Amino acid sequence: MKAVKRNSGLFDYLDSLGRLDATGDELRALKAAYRREYMKAYKRSERIRNRHYTLTFKRSETEVIKKASKEHGMSENSFIKAAVTGYLNTSYVVKDRIVLDSIFQTLLKFQSAINQVRDRDKGGLFKADKDYDSLVMSLQVIKQRITEAFATPPLLQEEIKKALANNPNFLQTLKDIVQTYDSQILH
Repeated sequence: MKAVKRNSGLFDYLDSLGRLDATGDELRALKAAYRREYMKAYKRSERIRNRHYTLTFKRSETEVIKKASKEHGMSENSFIKAAVTGYLNTSYVVKDRIVLDSIFQTLLKFQSAINQVRDRDKGGLFKADKDYDSLVMSLQVIKQRITEAFATPPLLQEEIKKALANNPNFLQTLKDIVQTYDSQILH
């Protein structure tokens, strides 16, 4: 069996036990014990560093999550994590990120083209800086509205208020949902 390196955790472990002279089967057993303790400490530190949550979903909820995660091109766990953190940070998961990115790219191209024309015409007879600046401002407004529409949909509270304003019976439906949820938690 290979000699134990002096600058390793195993060497320190054997030294603390006073077993640096161990060989053969005894050394294998000590290495296995060291590995178990090492993994136990490693897993403990991982649990402290990365908090884990266990969620339970109904079959119908699972199907919705599976479908949505496929639409977003993510694993189910990644989708749930992105949806929750996005909701809390109000930067939501966008169904088609590629489309959104291409819209932003197109807006940036237009903005760049407008800036080039403005810079080229600066010394000309028609100093139309205000027109170009207003176009750039319009593009920035459009970009901001797209961001709000795609990346930050309205909060749940706002949606509930709208639903209540449009349908007075929605309050009873909402109460039923909360009651069902509460009964599931208590049982």
